[in-house]
Amino acid sequence: MGLFNCPGWSQSGGPWVKPEEAMRNWTSHGIEVCKTKEGTDVMCSPCSPDAQGLEVDKLSKVHVQKHFEAFIGEILRRIPQKDRPTLTTVVVDSWERGKQNYTDSIFSKFRQRFGYELDYTNPACQKDLDRLIADLVASEYMGGLTEKAHEYGLRTWCEPYAHSPFPANSITYGSAADEVAAEFWVDDRKFRQKEVDAALGSARRSGKNRVWAESFTDGWPELAKDDWSFEKLKPIADRYFHAGINASILHVMISQPGNDRKPAVRPWFGTYFDRRSQHASDLKPLVTYLRRCNFMLQLGKPLDGANDRRILSDGTFIRFTDDSLFEVTFPDGHQELWNPMQGITTRGME
Repeated sequence: MGLFNCPGWSQSGGPWVKPEEAMRNWTSHGIEVCKTKEGTDVMCSPCSPDAQGLEVDKLSKVHVQKHFEAFIGEILRRIPQKDRPTLTTVVVDSWERGKQNYTDSIFSKFRQRFGYELDYTNPACQKDLDRLIADLVASEYMGGLTEKAHEYGLRTWCEPYAHSPFPANSITYGSAADEVAAEFWVDDRKFRQKEVDAALGSARRSGKNRVWAESFTDGWPELAKDDWSFEKLKPIADRYFHAGINASILHVMISQPGNDRKPAVRPWFGTYFDRRSQHASDLKPLVTYLRRCNFMLQLGKPLDGANDRRILSDGTFIRFTDDSLFEVTFPDGHQELWNPMQGITTRGME
């Protein structure tokens, strides 16, 4: 099981974060807590009011790890030791908190890195400042979370791309996490190349075999609807398998424990993967298909950088074909075709 590293899904903050520990910007008026376009302080969201708080300084490992202790650490202290192995992962979603350009030690770090004094009023410093901030977001924030997670025997899982101005470099940022993920949607009108490139590039650089995807996201009232089926989702998954995705997470599945309220819990985001869905009977075949493809695409390692071709240590070659079959070529030249659909039954389809 995994938990987000803070209340809500974005980004890293809570009521325990003090203003001097928060994301801050240097302005002509002095040092200020980062603001949204609407002018309020940048806070973690979406979450209950009692859990909302300032976003922690992403350029300070000290502040980042204090945040970790205040949330994940506090949760772990309340879990009996015998039950701890159930929790394995700390999650960081896509970046949605904008930029920051200041931390307590920014002047000394800038001087140490570039050999001259940082002057916020001098535009000539901006390029070097941007480089420094990008490196600090990777090492102090994601690296700091990963370091602290490891102290508890946990791993970090992140989506190394942004849906707002991003002060980091996706590749170095994702490389500092244990696992990386892209995302793809049901109602996309185009391939989400940015997310795939960020996750795949991070994985390749840091030697990660798995490239996850938050899969079949839907969203907003006009899009979040119960209209999925195996036949609709399979070709979407296949497209991303060919692009290098080899580990799937369904977005979103919610337990529907009782029969007294219908339709029960239905969020405004995600696809309704639950027993109340009109396509509930498709869920097992879908998960079976995804599991089989994930298994095959995680074997060995990518062949010559290809995304849908794998090679095993004994020389066995695996190719995911355009027909959604796995062509397996053994070292002696013998070939077999394996069909991950074999035995999967859906409405009107075998």
